[in-house]
Amino acid sequence: MVLTGILLLAYMTIKVEHWAVGEKEGYKVRVIFNSVSGLDKKAQVRVAGVEVGRVEEIELLADKAEVWIQLQSEVRLHQDAEATIRAIGLMGEKYVELRGGSPHLPLIKSGDTIKAHEIEVDIDRLTSKLAMLAEDLSAVTGSIRKVLGGDKGQQALQRILDNADRLSSLLNEVVAENRNTLRQAMENINRLSLNLDLLVAENKEMVSGTMTKISLLAQTLTDVVQDNRQALATTIANLEKVSKTLEQQSPEVAQNLNRVLKNADEVLVENRENLKGGIEKLVVASNKLDTALSIVNDLGEKVKSGEGTIGKLFTDEEAYNNFSEGVKGIRDYFQRMSAFRTYLGIRSEYLVDEEETKSYVTLRLQPRDDRYFLLEVIDDPRGDASSTEDTTIDDDELKFSIQIAKRFYDLTIRGGVIESEGGFGLDYEMFQDQLKFSLESWDFDADDPHLKFTTTYYFYDQLFLNAGVDDIINDDRRSVFVGAGILFSDDDIKFLITSLPAVSF
Repeated sequence: MVLTGILLLAYMTIKVEHWAVGEKEGYKVRVIFNSVSGLDKKAQVRVAGVEVGRVEEIELLADKAEVWIQLQSEVRLHQDAEATIRAIGLMGEKYVELRGGSPHLPLIKSGDTIKAHEIEVDIDRLTSKLAMLAEDLSAVTGSIRKVLGGDKGQQALQRILDNADRLSSLLNEVVAENRNTLRQAMENINRLSLNLDLLVAENKEMVSGTMTKISLLAQTLTDVVQDNRQALATTIANLEKVSKTLEQQSPEVAQNLNRVLKNADEVLVENRENLKGGIEKLVVASNKLDTALSIVNDLGEKVKSGEGTIGKLFTDEEAYNNFSEGVKGIRDYFQRMSAFRTYLGIRSEYLVDEEETKSYVTLRLQPRDDRYFLLEVIDDPRGDASSTEDTTIDDDELKFSIQIAKRFYDLTIRGGVIESEGGFGLDYEMFQDQLKFSLESWDFDADDPHLKFTTTYYFYDQLFLNAGVDDIINDDRRSVFVGAGILFSDDDIKFLITSLPAVSF
């Protein structure tokens, strides 16, 4: 049953990981991206939305990311093909989208490099904004639906138009009385526009960079609209329903608008003098704004010449270097945090002489490539041997191990608690860590310390087989064992969680 369980586990792992026995069908191509943030190994590769392959490897190439893609043999890509990293839905899972290229160009071969077309877009932020906009539209249309519609609405709208006509007459009178003041305000606005023109001309490169970013944003929004075309169609259908509802509820809305216009008419008549004073204050404010722009212009000149703290930051090489070193330190700290790895595994060892199975659950925390912490829970069917007058009894016991390990080239030294007793271990790895020899010893208080030798072979990154001799020194408890296990990294666990189908209740 143990072997059957291991075979089932291995089969499920192969199916989930999309492994193939023997040489994989199809061919590989390479893409070099500036950044592959959020893209994981085994991620989907699509053409026109159809899955045609998987991401095989992601490696660092200088300061860029080298991505190897395994494609199906029937996929035909031409020399001007492009690859883009996109997100699936609102969850943000990343995949690689391929564009086949021009049919008149030659086909690419296995091992060729595809051009990367990179789009910088924050899907989560855009979808959040769209969701908020949809909620606001729903609230507004719901309110309008309650107040519009019917013949009464048409009558109320007519009254609104009459009141608007009276209001426009009053505004004409106010404008006529303050014609000179308004003319002065327009002249101030004209001077303000001239100052803005000068400011833009002096900062042409900055404005050009801003326009480039706006162009990229427009392209990004176009891509988002294409990816969410169905959702937009649904939104338009909802707006059509809202318009019908507005038509039915228009009378009540018209009455409310009529009351608002009447109140505005009364307020305008009562506060004509105050409105005149407000226009004069607007003229004064425009003059102050003109002065403020002149101050901003002077400040820009001082920064350009290196005056003040900000000017020194841009012109003083020492200040700039100190600032750069501070930013670099922050970046290095976050890179060390991202290098922390977690591994979770299980394995079983069948003790041939004892005809028992010993099981392990392993958690390895690895902050650096040459150092890790090992935590294990062991179900030992033999436990600690207890002797009577005629026989020796082995009690099933749950044990634990807590070890710290340090690697020196191909040799790793471990020490700490092994199976609830103090001990140490040595691991020697060969063939790029695919084959490992281990020697462990613990329980030194006993007459014969526990000594164990293990050989482990990884035939996949996650699956491995092991064999060896347990309790070598003790003649009564010595046993040959064979076993197998599986070891998942944090990336594997995340991929398994996102790949498994959702269960509905």
